[in-house]
Amino acid sequence: MNDISSTSALVLLWSMGKKDDTSLSSKYLEFLNLDSVRELYLKCNQVWPFYSEVIKNRKKCVWDLTQLGLNDENVLQVIILGAGMDPLSLDIISKNQSVKIFEIDFSMDEKKAVIEKMDSTLLDSLVMISVDLKKPDELLKSLVKSGWNPKYSTLVVLEGISYYLSEKIMNSILRLFKTENKKNRVIFEYLVSQDLVSKKGAANAKKIFDLISEDTGLVEITRYNQIKIKKIIETLNGSLLKILTMKEMEWERTGKNIFFRRSKSGWIEICYFAL
Repeated sequence: MNDISSTSALVLLWSMGKKDDTSLSSKYLEFLNLDSVRELYLKCNQVWPFYSEVIKNRKKCVWDLTQLGLNDENVLQVIILGAGMDPLSLDIISKNQSVKIFEIDFSMDEKKAVIEKMDSTLLDSLVMISVDLKKPDELLKSLVKSGWNPKYSTLVVLEGISYYLSEKIMNSILRLFKTENKKNRVIFEYLVSQDLVSKKGAANAKKIFDLISEDTGLVEITRYNQIKIKKIIETLNGSLLKILTMKEMEWERTGKNIFFRRSKSGWIEICYFAL
């Protein structure tokens, strides 16, 4: 696995047991061997044993917004940036087989091999593209070459990837999907600026991301706040439709707030906007 896929595998361990897995994604997970990240998983859980709650809240929120996006503006295409080993595309196919999905990450070879072994017909709806996201021009060329049509409405999902890209590169990536009539939809998950997180939450998050950086070599950690997010969207002439804190995500998933009682308790937020 490459570094980003390693972090994706770590997230899969944390998300095991979430209730909204489809039969396709459950079957896919049976094909994976996640032993390579179990040691890192245990180290992170020693810092804060409830980190799985963060991931399950995040996954539920992204899935809910994905379903919202698929019902918005007659979306015909989905682009998942930094897809890693995540089964989101399979969950989408389970619900909507008419959508064309493009998964992008540094190397998609391992995941493609798993999908082919599992059910090669899934690749009729799913295109896997290996490209360096730090090179937006190459990303665009690869997407168009692989059949993405910028004239059709597209849902773009950025989950678990914004931390590892500079703000400049992220702006360049988002600009690729800017349209005159705001027909595209974007799900953007990000780390919150440390000064906006409670001391305990910021300390836990820093320790865990330090462990991940040490293990994977991913040293560039980018953070955002709601003011910056709104400015980015405004600069792109987009429209912010939703923004959710971890407190709100936990409530949506569990109907109560146990670990995230205040907005400042969480270090991850998700926004949904038209572009």
